[in-house]
Amino acid sequence: MRTAMTAATLELILPPRHDDTERPRPVLASLLRRAERQEGWPVDTAARLLVRCGCAVDGETPVAPLCCLADGGDLADAYWLRADPVHLAADQDKLYLAATAEMLEIAPEEAVQLAQEFNALFRADGWQLFPLTATRWYLRCDRAPAIATTPPQAALARDIRPLLPQGADAMAWHTLLNEVQMLFHTSGVNARRAQRSLPAINSLWPWGGGRLPQRCDIPWQRVYADDCMARGLALLGGRPWSPLPAAGGTVLDGEAPALVVLDPRNSDWSQLERDWFVPLRDALRSGRLESLVLHLPGTSTRYRLDRTLLRRWWRGLLRKQTP
Repeated sequence: MRTAMTAATLELILPPRHDDTERPRPVLASLLRRAERQEGWPVDTAARLLVRCGCAVDGETPVAPLCCLADGGDLADAYWLRADPVHLAADQDKLYLAATAEMLEIAPEEAVQLAQEFNALFRADGWQLFPLTATRWYLRCDRAPAIATTPPQAALARDIRPLLPQGADAMAWHTLLNEVQMLFHTSGVNARRAQRSLPAINSLWPWGGGRLPQRCDIPWQRVYADDCMARGLALLGGRPWSPLPAAGGTVLDGEAPALVVLDPRNSDWSQLERDWFVPLRDALRSGRLESLVLHLPGTSTRYRLDRTLLRRWWRGLLRKQTP
């Protein structure tokens, strides 16, 4: 354990902006303007983390096996997909992803029963479903499918037809999903949910497929994250992880360097400013924090700050005036 007088190095993954009208709060905006910028990073946060850890990936970003590892799954040498429960809703001639797993209030026993019904029907075809949490379900495949997928958050409230699995094996997967919808429609789980006025769990959403990376060189001594993929990377790289703390000052007394993955669901920038960006700026000023690296989802830029850069107030003015 470090002492409080030892300078730390922190790397932060910021939450995504939900629309173009959102702007960073003043302290964060000042930090970004004064920071050194490095371009060329993957726009996708998951892919960026894998690059940062030196993981070689062939095809899609393997979110599923890393999350499965974090959730205690027995991966072996298999191909895994996230197959999260969702609610689809029809509107005229379109079918929409109306609710993701986190929005459905799924009880653990509901997840277990639907998985059992799925496995009874599809295990002989090489598909086996594991509901390791109520909202994160994993599909083990006998072979790697030739498909490209879309994360459910990117498909939420959109017509799913162009977002369903694409590629050489797409038709087989479309057929599978149609059969899953019929299976779940007749399940007693959904009959009981209807009695409680809850939306049906009427389909699965496959995404994030791959095998567990063989190489993972974690550049941090500790990972602070509730995100399952970041926790999986920590486990794969032999590093400890801790749940995301409520405020930035907490991590300054831990092992360094450290990675912090802020909650992507937290779009309260005023709260993030107060609890994270202000204390981290103050720690840079005092020398308690040696350097701060910021990653903004949806951009290809990485921002790095140290005490010297923070003092260069004119960089902020010049950047502010740049269109």
